[in-house]
Parts: sequence; C-alpha cells; structure tokens
Amino acid sequence: MVLAIMLVVAGTFIPATMMTLQQYQLRTAATGVATMLQNARMESVRLNRHYTVQQRQLILDGMTYDQLFLDENASGSYDPGEPFVQLPRGVRLDSATAPSLPAATLGFTPQSSTVALSFNGMGLPCVVRNAVCTIWDASGNAVGVVYFMRDTRAATPRWAAVSVSPGGRAHSWRWSSSGSKWLSQ
Repeated sequence: MVLAIMLVVAGTFIPATMMTLQQYQLRTAATGVATMLQNARMESVRLNRHYTVQQRQLILDGMTYDQLFLDENASGSYDPGEPFVQLPRGVRLDSATAPSLPAATLGFTPQSSTVALSFNGMGLPCVVRNAVCTIWDASGNAVGVVYFMRDTRAATPRWAAVSVSPGGRAHSWRWSSSGSKWLSQ
C-alpha cells in the first residue's frame, strides 16, 4: 500500500518538477541573451566601433543548440574566444512561429528577424548598410530588435523574448498562454 501511494505521488510530482525546471531554463536563457546583448553594447562603446551579434547552430553529442555570439572580427562566423551565449537543449531561437509582440507594447517597430543586430560606438542598435552602421532602417524606423525563444520540449510551446529598444536597452519578456499576452519579466 505504501509503495502504491509513493508511485502515485511520484507520478504527479515528477512531471510538475520537470515543467518547473523547463520554465526556469527558458527564463534563464532569456536572461542570458539579455546579458550577452548588454555586454556586446558595452564592448561597442568601450572600443568606439560597431559590432554585430550573429546567430548559429551548434551540434554537440548529436544535440543541436542555438547560440548568439558577438562577431568581434566581422568574419560572419564564430571564432574561438568571441563572447557567446548558448541556449539550453530544447530552447530555440524562433521568430517565425512566435506570438506577436506588438509595437505598441514594445514602444518601437522591431526589425525583421533576418536583420543582424549591430551596436555602434555609442551603444545604439544599428543595421549595417553600405559598410555604415546606421540607427535608421531603410524605411526610416529607429532600429530595435526582438529575439524570440521557444521551448520545444513542451506539448504547448512556451515562449520568452528579449527586445533591444532603439535606445539600446535590453528587456526580457515571457508569454502568458493563459492571458494570451506578453508580460515583462
């Protein structure tokens, strides 16, 4: 009888614990991305030059991981020693299927997810056009971006996001599926 009760308790406790751990990992991933972006911004200011944040996928032991890295030498690819943040297993950068994060909530119109974020020597987000890092996009909007992260391990996707405002401030968000809206983290 005691064994049966222990199995029932374990059967309810383990899934709840796993879900809590996965939610923690998603929030931690968003915090890591925000920190890496702020560090990239500060490096741009410190050295008074523009740097670009790049994305890449890495395969380790048969598992695929997403990374963001600061391309310090403008090679377009990761080089050993460049600062990076690696998302946990099962957490992916995914702007294609993310719930919309409205410009009214952000306070700016974000760039397309295909645009690589750069920071200029003043620490402002910019896009590189014709070898010049400009704070205005081709449509005349101030540059700001959003990185969406999806936890692929859950039956119902869980989301987090990190926005970088035109002023250069990184901000973390989490998706509330019950309220169907983004909440400040």
